[in-house]
Amino acid sequence: MICCDFSATGVSASTAQIRLGGILAADPEPGVFYSGVSRVIVYPYFSYEGLTGDIALLKLSSPVTFTDTIRPVCLPSRDVNVNRFKVCVATGFGDLFQTGR
Repeated sequence: MICCDFSATGVSASTAQIRLGGILAADPEPGVFYSGVSRVIVYPYFSYEGLTGDIALLKLSSPVTFTDTIRPVCLPSRDVNVNRFKVCVATGFGDLFQTGR
């Protein structure tokens, strides 16, 4: 959902923290939930050049309760031809380097 190359930034799963449910990029904000990360799987073809492949899977260290602002990502089944879609939208706040919260 969201990441740069963790190994290059010095961020490890044990020090990463994910902010869920926020609409603004600043605290305090009601309904925000923070979770630690227990595992990071970085896309193997990530490149700082053009930031291609800037994605990773994160396994959270605790379960998340869904709310009005925290919802699961819906992925298509394997038999859906995603090439027929013309627009892809991704949203979120992020940095290339750990800056704290």
